[in-house]
Amino acid sequence: MIGEFIRWQVLTWLGVSALAFGVAAFVYAGETAFARRSIVTSGTVEEVRRSGVLYTDDGSSRVEYHGRVRYTVRGAEVVSNRMRLAGCDVPVCPAPKEGQIVHVAYDPENFNRAVRTSAAGLPHWPVPGPVVWILGLMGLVPLIGAVVNLVWIWPVLRTRSWFTLAVSLRQPAAEGREAVDEVFGDVAGSADAVRDAAVGLLLAEGGSSAGGSGVRAPNDPCRSRRR
Repeated sequence: MIGEFIRWQVLTWLGVSALAFGVAAFVYAGETAFARRSIVTSGTVEEVRRSGVLYTDDGSSRVEYHGRVRYTVRGAEVVSNRMRLAGCDVPVCPAPKEGQIVHVAYDPENFNRAVRTSAAGLPHWPVPGPVVWILGLMGLVPLIGAVVNLVWIWPVLRTRSWFTLAVSLRQPAAEGREAVDEVFGDVAGSADAVRDAAVGLLLAEGGSSAGGSGVRAPNDPCRSRRR
């Protein structure tokens, strides 16, 4: 029972958690690799599109701007049709304008992958993206479940299992004692009396096999007959 509990309720959840954390680490490694190898260049905003207003729990509202940006890579022009340009709280949120010059960080291995950045470029350890956060939460939930099962649930089941084992080991002896008392109750009175009588019979047999050496069991009925 304990082995099955550890295997299914602890190790299984730990495996699911490790899988989710592994995928999250893989995705974040890709993000950091892009940030480290990205190259900064300048681009021109050709079109600006405003997203819907997002209302938060604290009552504030937020809006984001995306647009089409044209930038040059190794003498060739590249167009990003949906680049995030800005995101800020309403109503103080200056919108980017068409024709505005912005800094763009692009991937030298994939020119179409680009984001807006500052002149200093992207940090080597960027803030994880939404996919990484979702995978991290998916890994955290089964990890908490495994810890709860191991720290709180398993000790209770282990104690209950040991108690059940102790009862099962002691139960046959108790039943056997009750059976002996029931069968030999009229003769010996209890199982202890039966045991004493059995010891006396063994001593009597030992004395007779010794060739009359005078060894007699206590309360030997043969002694009274010979007298």
